Amino acid sequence: MSPLLSWRRETRERSDALTASALMASPAERSSAHWPGITLDDVGGLEEAKEQVKDVIDFLRNPKKYQALGAKIPRNILFSGPHGCGKTLLARAVMGESGVPTFYASGAEFVFLAMGIGAARIRNTFDVARANKPSITLIDDIDAFARKRNDTVQGWEELEQNQTLIQLMNELDDVRRRNAGVLLLATTSRIDLIEPALLQPARFDRIVKIDYPNEAERQSISQVRLKDMPLEEDVDPSVLARRTPGFSGADIWRLVNEAALLAAKREKQRIAMAEFERLLARRDQTRGT
Repeated sequence: MSPLLSWRRETRERSDALTASALMASPAERSSAHWPGITLDDVGGLEEAKEQVKDVIDFLRNPKKYQALGAKIPRNILFSGPHGCGKTLLARAVMGESGVPTFYASGAEFVFLAMGIGAARIRNTFDVARANKPSITLIDDIDAFARKRNDTVQGWEELEQNQTLIQLMNELDDVRRRNAGVLLLATTSRIDLIEPALLQPARFDRIVKIDYPNEAERQSISQVRLKDMPLEEDVDPSVLARRTPGFSGADIWRLVNEAALLAAKREKQRIAMAEFERLLARRDQTRGT
């Protein structure tokens, strides 16, 4: 083989190796690099859900207090509920309050057609978490790959998905006892699609269910969203709460932002209740009510 062909072959092999290594690397990134410090005070409503995570936060802050009593931190938490109701926001608040290294990845980043890539990414994600423990890793929309297994004949996509799922369950089982101080948070809007074996205790010890906010929770969400905005005196969060049945937290945040945009368009210095009334009337007209 000529020196030129030999050099090309070696270059291609090195490039292929680097590409495979990059594909299998953990997609989890330090959340502090992208998100400001979010706390439970930034989460409106969800009082019951907050109570279910406060002991976890305190455990991470003061582990000796719990360890002296023989207590162990819950092994992983799954936040379940409709889109826009605060699952990811609450998980981010747990991360912001904990005072430990935190990492974030989307479930879609573990979905690949090439066999073994998703499983390798799961393995490397836990390696990163263990190297920085105590630590928290959040996988958003875990149902992207952690779906119920199919007993029928499968294609390559389903085989790869199952391999990724099995690797995740193996990591959560922690047979080698390496995960002390490693906490996984995950979110899903379709818990009905999740593989039942993944929901067993010791894989996810705690499942926090979140639903659409009631009137009191909508008022709390409105207060959090409005607290740093220039408002006229007639803007009343309790009125907004009554006028927005069926709204998710994300819907309320969008309504407030649209009101700010409308006020700016009207050359105002402050947001008035008139902006909200206009937007809600437009919504009612769209729905034909």
